[in-house]
Amino acid sequence: MDTVIVSELELARISDLVRDRMQMPGYSSGEIAEVPVEMKERFGKPVIMVLPVEAIGADALQFEGARRNTRDYFLGEGLPVYLTLERAAKALANLIGYYEFRDAVSSSDSSRMK
Repeated sequence: MDTVIVSELELARISDLVRDRMQMPGYSSGEIAEVPVEMKERFGKPVIMVLPVEAIGADALQFEGARRNTRDYFLGEGLPVYLTLERAAKALANLIGYYEFRDAVSSSDSSRMK
């Protein structure tokens, strides 16, 4: 199974909260947020997002609100979101393990029926 993990996406480039401070030439914040969704649709491969909590200080609440809005957007587009790369990798490993187990059980059942 081919899967793309987008790790530590720079939320500042997506967030309306800090967009003016970190403007990317030629891209709006909405266009950047759509890149992983477009990858999923264009290539037909699963995309997993990692959006870590990195907010520290006075702007932490506003930053966390922006991170949650971004998370909700990706979840609404069918992209799972994890707080760490480790959690994303473990979830992917569990999913692969499940399908391998299911296929092994299915093939052993069909060989018994012969």
